[in-house]
Amino acid sequence: MSKAPALCKRDTRQTIQQILTAARTEFGLKGLEGTRIEDIARRCGKTKQLIYYYYASKEELYGDVVRDNFSQALDELLDEAQVIASPPEALRKLLERIFEQYRQFPEWALFMLDENIHGGAHVVKSEQLRGSVVELLSFLEDILAKGVTRGDFRPVDNVDMFFAAALALVTSCFLTGNVTSRYLAIDIAGGEGQTRWRDYAINLLLSSLRLETKA
Repeated sequence: MSKAPALCKRDTRQTIQQILTAARTEFGLKGLEGTRIEDIARRCGKTKQLIYYYYASKEELYGDVVRDNFSQALDELLDEAQVIASPPEALRKLLERIFEQYRQFPEWALFMLDENIHGGAHVVKSEQLRGSVVELLSFLEDILAKGVTRGDFRPVDNVDMFFAAALALVTSCFLTGNVTSRYLAIDIAGGEGQTRWRDYAINLLLSSLRLETKA
């Protein structure tokens, strides 16, 4: 008898995860406004009624998808970057991982754009997400501080601003790559173009941190 509640909880978690996975795809393709619960139900093989059992509205489900998406991404970033000793290499790996997350999951760029349209309303509600962001920024601050101590980096006055600039620069090929490639004589939207942009953007950021050498 004692196994029944555990099995029930496991089935519930699996069902919710299946709904979230389907919703992530649908929202990524169509955004919040264009997605219907019926589409999500069809994709995950569940009924619309079952989805409404777990989520009172489409907006609530969207919020859960956004928070789950960001939390997973932040956890992966922290886990991977922790093992690098050199500050420049740790920062490079951190930025490369951010880039590869966007390349691996193209719907993330659409989530960012869609969530921005909605004023970040679904992100700010998550205490867990805010905690992960604080942890990530603390880790970044530690990398930068070690780089200063070792003579690799110049001091950074505002870590939050630096991270915001780095995130915008590294991921811009996913957010505005098609438009930029149209009016400039470069390709940052295709696979090879994205890789060139990744290396260029990260090298530019690392160069901005290097200490100036006196002639």
